[in-house]
Amino acid sequence: MDEAIKLLSISRVLEKMINHTANDIFYTYRDMFLMMENTYIVPAVWGAMENGELDETQKEIHKKIKKLVNDSISALFIKNMTDPQAFAIKYLVNRTMIYTISYMIETTRNQVSQGAITANDMLTNLKPMGNA
Repeated sequence: MDEAIKLLSISRVLEKMINHTANDIFYTYRDMFLMMENTYIVPAVWGAMENGELDETQKEIHKKIKKLVNDSISALFIKNMTDPQAFAIKYLVNRTMIYTISYMIETTRNQVSQGAITANDMLTNLKPMGNA
């Protein structure tokens, strides 16, 4: 049993970091995500657009993703990591974040369209942003 716990320890740390960051991003920008195309999240996660520049929200999201990638790399305790190894981790984390946040957006859209949650329900969980 101890061997299994040891084997899963880093995976659980990574899972917790990924889930926390995905939830933070989704709940911070949920209302905006629901109004945007699904593809909005992709350049935000990767930190670049094919044509044009990221908007301020995408830049904020990318900062959180970049921190997650760096924290994930640190959690692995790999000495002398090569560039391809670091990119592989970034690639896996970024894809996971895109799929996770996209799933959260689509699930919420489906719940709203089916009447399972209302705009009032979403307002109840609204978090204040900025200063008035």
